[in-house]
Amino acid sequence: MAQKKISFEEAYEKLTEAAEAINNDDVSLESAIEYYKDGKKYYDICSKIIDDAKQLIEVYDKESDSLREIKEI
Repeated sequence: MAQKKISFEEAYEKLTEAAEAINNDDVSLESAIEYYKDGKKYYDICSKIIDDAKQLIEVYDKESDSLREIKEI
């Protein structure tokens, strides 16, 4: 069964929710660990989306009159 592709915004929202849940004073250790695992999963998704986007960004280089890829942002 194919996994639904999640958008950056959805993953970021889930990551934020996990972080907020961990910071709740009433959260148990077991729940905090589960929220951490979920947050790590959504962090990895966000990170991959950003890394993939970096590879697609191009800038116009006036000196060479051509497009070049940005290697570092």
